Amino acid sequence: MGLHASSPYYDTTPSFVADIQRVLDGYSGGTITFAAPFLESTKQSVVQFARRHRVPLHLTYCCERRNAPACGKCRSCQDRADLDVD
Repeated sequence: MGLHASSPYYDTTPSFVADIQRVLDGYSGGTITFAAPFLESTKQSVVQFARRHRVPLHLTYCCERRNAPACGKCRSCQDRADLDVD
């Protein structure tokens, strides 16, 4: 899961990851692991990682308003613009 640090949402927190892992453990007896390798990383370091590994960032999407094309105004769109992702 591409969760990262510095996000204000519950579903991007260590508590969320732990809660999801408990649910998965209940259903799978511990055979499934919920991985969030960027949980402690900043958005900037995630973008740097993606560029180093040639991830096609132009194909990614992050608008909180679910607009197509992206709204350019929400927090996620602004973060993306600040990081010069497109």
